[in-house]
Amino acid sequence: MIDASGRPVAGIAVRGIPWSRDLPWTAPATTACDGSFRLPLPAPGSFGFLLIWQGTSLITPSPEDPSRVTIQAEPGQRHEGVELIFLGPAWRRAISTAPAQTPTCP
Repeated sequence: MIDASGRPVAGIAVRGIPWSRDLPWTAPATTACDGSFRLPLPAPGSFGFLLIWQGTSLITPSPEDPSRVTIQAEPGQRHEGVELIFLGPAWRRAISTAPAQTPTCP
């Protein structure tokens, strides 16, 4: 996961949004210092993504919002290079407790 400037974002939970009512929601994964995450998803199925920062989720109208990224999961398949953008300014406008800085590692 990166921010709008291309910097890695750490400590954000990423959850798969199943696009079928027959698919279960799975536990979220948390981004590492380099912005990477590993999120096991049931397959087959289509998924979007929901970000959780400090216990709060937000879906923005931006076309870059992770909820609008869709992947098709197939049994045994791995998706690498799925790039999600953390829209920090939108979170700060919507959530009064959002930190002034996007979370990163030293």
